Amino acid sequence: MSYKIFVINMAGSTERWSLVKSQLDALNLVYERIEGIDASLLDSSEIAKYYSTSENRKQFCRPLKIGEIGCYMAHIKCWKQIVSQRLDFGVILEDDVILSERISAALKILSSNLGRFDFVSMQNETKKRWLYSSESFGEFSFYEFVRTSGGFWGYVLSQDAAKLLLDNLIPFGITADTNVHLYYKYKITVKSLFPPVVFHRNGIPTERKSDKVKHVRNFYLFARQVFQLKSYIGKLRYFLLRDGFAKFLCKIIKSRG
Repeated sequence: MSYKIFVINMAGSTERWSLVKSQLDALNLVYERIEGIDASLLDSSEIAKYYSTSENRKQFCRPLKIGEIGCYMAHIKCWKQIVSQRLDFGVILEDDVILSERISAALKILSSNLGRFDFVSMQNETKKRWLYSSESFGEFSFYEFVRTSGGFWGYVLSQDAAKLLLDNLIPFGITADTNVHLYYKYKITVKSLFPPVVFHRNGIPTERKSDKVKHVRNFYLFARQVFQLKSYIGKLRYFLLRDGFAKFLCKIIKSRG
């Protein structure tokens, strides 16, 4: 199976690049640097090719910050590389991560079970989540949560899933990590690897400097809660239609037991 690791790194962020590069080299992994995008340097017509204010209003609870738009665009660059290089899957990392030595073993498991996944989060869950199902492969398990944690610093994406995302999510109206909660709409399975092998390096400030000082109001009161509720209901409905009532009910009872 062919795969490559893509690391998103902003121009001039040499220290971050050095830290992640040294880890990848020590693990003897094949990788490629993808330059991040500072959307504040782009004109409105270029941004409009990727970000839609009308989709934003329909899909999300608030307008996106300029740094969030650039972040999403950088991930799209990685998806395009998975497709153009005809890889079976790609591993996308942001540059402020700590890699477990077990990542090589995880990649072997993923290579051997390509047809079983579309999207796999390799990062640690930051909150306790509702587990719907799990499947074990050697030392690792694939967890399927009703809703995953936020963050987008380490994940695996198959070529087929990359094509679906490129075909359906541009222009986008929601943050890159939050959009994962809606992948069910395109029948993309979202799994989480356990134990995780990619961790966020704490204490490193965001490079999205314009986002630090800009406060964005929600479109209306409780907009965030409404979005979360809709995504929960949509995902549960997806599980029901995919698995059938009997299997769905069995898994729900088991997960809440």
